[in-house]
Amino acid sequence: MKRRKELPFDNVIQRDKKLKLVMKIRKILRFIGLLRKFPGVFEIEEEGVYSLKFKLTPEAETLYLEEMKVRNEMEDLLVVKLRKLLMMSLEKRILVEKIAHLKNDLGLPLEFRDTICQRYPQYFRVVRTKRGPALELSHWDSELAVSFAELEIQQVEVQLIIDRPP
Repeated sequence: MKRRKELPFDNVIQRDKKLKLVMKIRKILRFIGLLRKFPGVFEIEEEGVYSLKFKLTPEAETLYLEEMKVRNEMEDLLVVKLRKLLMMSLEKRILVEKIAHLKNDLGLPLEFRDTICQRYPQYFRVVRTKRGPALELSHWDSELAVSFAELEIQQVEVQLIIDRPP
């Protein structure tokens, strides 16, 4: 069989290709306009007629690096929070979807499943359930299984009458 050209359809496809190219260029120009609205954050250098180079200002880069340092320092605390949350559940597992709803309240990063959950396989694993993927606790830690009331009792027992101020 020989393929026959249909000129009206071919013309539509050619116009569609041009339209897609124009739409891509429009998105790029809007993006450049957005970056130019924030000169305190982005530096734009023109390298020739058709080349632009974007980078963060030194102040913005310092803030970004400081934020990354704080996030890394908080990761241990976030792992403990997540472990405690899983220890409170009946089956030591919670649907990932439910944890995603709480991620802002717990201070978890957006991609917690790909970062925290995979960096700590000794504590967490993702399992399939009937209702979807769930995060399961791999290791029970009896030191974390202490309530606030028990901690207060332990602190009171440590303070002997002799040690108390008169």
